[in-house]
Amino acid sequence: GYLFNPGSALTFQGLIERILEEDGITKEMIQAQQDRISLLGRMLEASDDDLVELIKQEDELINEEFFGLLGTIVQQTTQSNDRESLEKLSVVQNILLENASFGKVIKEQNEILEATVAKIQAHGENLDMNTLMDEALEAADNDVALNVIVSMTRPLMNYEFFVQLSEKIDAAEGEEKEKLDNLRETLVNMTEAVDKQMQERIEMVQKNIDILIETENVEQATMQNIQSIDDFFLQVLEMELGIANQTENKDRYGKLMQIYAAIQKASVPPGAEFVSALLDSEADQQDTFLEEHKDEITEDVINFITQLHIQAQDAPEEQMNAELKAKIEGLYGKLLAISMKQNMSK
Repeated sequence: GYLFNPGSALTFQGLIERILEEDGITKEMIQAQQDRISLLGRMLEASDDDLVELIKQEDELINEEFFGLLGTIVQQTTQSNDRESLEKLSVVQNILLENASFGKVIKEQNEILEATVAKIQAHGENLDMNTLMDEALEAADNDVALNVIVSMTRPLMNYEFFVQLSEKIDAAEGEEKEKLDNLRETLVNMTEAVDKQMQERIEMVQKNIDILIETENVEQATMQNIQSIDDFFLQVLEMELGIANQTENKDRYGKLMQIYAAIQKASVPPGAEFVSALLDSEADQQDTFLEEHKDEITEDVINFITQLHIQAQDAPEEQMNAELKAKIEGLYGKLLAISMKQNMSK
C-alpha cells in the first residue's frame, strides 16, 4: 500500500520513514532517537573528564528516553557477555547519574527505592495490614516510595485494607482528610496499574509457552531460550500445568512437562548429581562408588564440591546440621585427593 502512494524521491530510508510514520513514528521521533544514539556513542569514546563536559553541553538531551536507550543497550550487552563494553557502559552510567540533571533525579529516586525496599523487607513475616497502613501513611507524599510499597505488598493491599483507609478518611477533617483522600486515590490507581502489569506479564509468558509447545523439539527449544526463563516464568508454567491437569488436556500437559523437565535439568549445576549421589550414600559405600566411577570425577565435580564445602564452613549451625557438614568435609577431602592423584599421573 505504501508503494502505491507516491511521494517525493523514493529512497530506502524514505520508505522506512513513511512506513514508520504510518505506525505513528514521525521523522522527528526517528531523528531524536538517532541523536540519542549518536550522543551515547560520543560518550563511550570520551575520557572521564571530557564526558563530564559533554554531559553539561547536552544536558537537555539526556532525558528519560536517553536513559531508556542506555538501559536497553546495557541489557543487550549483559546478555552478549561483552565485559569490556559493559564496564565502559557502567562508567558512563555512573558519571551520568552524578552529573546530568535527569541523572540526579534518577539517583535520588533509586535511593528512595532502595531505602523503601529495605524497610519493607525488614518487617519480614511481621508485616500485617496495620503495619502496611502505617508505612503507606508515612510515604503518602512520595510516589516513588508508594509505588515500591504497592509492588511489594499487593496481596495485603486488598478490599479490607481500603475499608480501613476509608474509615480513617471518614474520621479525619480538613487537610488531613484531603491528604488521606488523595492517598486512597493514588493507591487505587497504583494497585490497578500493578494488576494490569501482572496480567500483561502472565499473558506474555503464556504466549512464550505456547510458542515452545508448538516447536518440533520442545526440550531443545526450551534449552535454547533458558536465559530468558526466570522464577515468574516457572510460576506461570506451574499454573498452566494445573489448568491442563484439571481440564484433562493430556497432550498439552505432556508438552508442558517437557518444558518443566528441561528447566529443572538446566538448573542443576554441573557435577551436582554426582556429589548428591555420594552424599546420599554411607561412608563405606562412598569408597566403592568412587573407585568404580573415578573417571567421572571431572573439574565440574571438583568445582561443585569446593563451593559446597565453602558454604558448609560458612553456614551457621541452625542452617546446616553438624552431621551433614562433616559428611561434606569428608567427601571434599576424598574427591580432592583423587583429583590430585589423577593430575599427577598425567
